[in-house]
Amino acid sequence: MTSHVSLRADRRHALALLLMSIFSFPLCGRAQTPPATGTWTAASVNDGHTLTYSTRVMLLGKSTQVSVRFSAFPTVRKDIHGTLGWDVTVRGTDELRGFDFNAFDGPDAISGNRKLMTVGLMSAGKATLNTAFAVSGSFTDTNDFTFGVMALSRLKSSTERRVLESLADHTTQSMTISIQDARDAKTRLELTVPLAGQHAAMRKLLSVLK
Repeated sequence: MTSHVSLRADRRHALALLLMSIFSFPLCGRAQTPPATGTWTAASVNDGHTLTYSTRVMLLGKSTQVSVRFSAFPTVRKDIHGTLGWDVTVRGTDELRGFDFNAFDGPDAISGNRKLMTVGLMSAGKATLNTAFAVSGSFTDTNDFTFGVMALSRLKSSTERRVLESLADHTTQSMTISIQDARDAKTRLELTVPLAGQHAAMRKLLSVLK
């Protein structure tokens, strides 16, 4: 009788260990959320400076390569006006058929001066800025499109400059970018730029303007 009780106890113990081993590791059939990854690259261009974030994000249900380049160029001559701002490059636009990139292409684009890019900043888990900008763009390759927002760098109080200065603040955690389709307000390209460890690089970018 004692041996049967002991055998049942051993079996229960073995079953418990088996269940623990199963739930301690991800199941092969369970979808795992990949960690956010991205790379930062800084560069000096003539008298200016750029800082670029490159990553893959889900846009309209498709994994898409994107890059966000921040830039600052001082005015070095009266006939050459320096600029500051950012641009967003989307690669593989042929896969994103639900978004009308042609509506943003060139100076005569039908998007015109409509404020179709919204930028949000997060600090301590709270939104500190949510502003819309007019955005223009062009195809930089057959299937690559770049949206751009810029202002003259000599302007001390432009909203674009205020955004870059906020990105240089160590309390700013991230920047969200949402680009609305020119024909369908419900269709948007959305991505987030994490700023951890990049505040000093942002301050260096802005230093060329002083």
